[in-house]
Amino acid sequence: MEIAPRSPLDGAQSDPRPANCRSRMSNKPRRMVIDGRSQLGRRLHDLASGFAAQLGGWPALSDTMAANVRKAAELTALAERTRAQALRNGNVDPLALVRLEGAAGRAVRALGVKPVAQRVPERSLGEYLAATAERGSHE
Repeated sequence: MEIAPRSPLDGAQSDPRPANCRSRMSNKPRRMVIDGRSQLGRRLHDLASGFAAQLGGWPALSDTMAANVRKAAELTALAERTRAQALRNGNVDPLALVRLEGAAGRAVRALGVKPVAQRVPERSLGEYLAATAERGSHE
């Protein structure tokens, strides 16, 4: 009885795939699904960049973490947009809004990032009045 030769497809791969054989999302983790020229696209980019920065930057993220960052940013941006539409028009299902915000919150918590308050540089009263007067003279 003759034994058939083993095919390279039998068993586990011994060599990792080259970088150019991976998906576009793996090769460019910063790339979002929505075009960055729209308002939602810019917000999505800002959120994802902020989350990634808190986790050490895009190069430090694994493919899985980069996907989680994108998901958290997408859900957060959608929740913000839906809440704004609800406040503006009043025709959004409140239960759907609460569920979307809950999913966004869980996605952000899963990343393990903490909310960071942006520090506004402190100015003296004189500096504030001078800046206000300068702004008023340009108008």
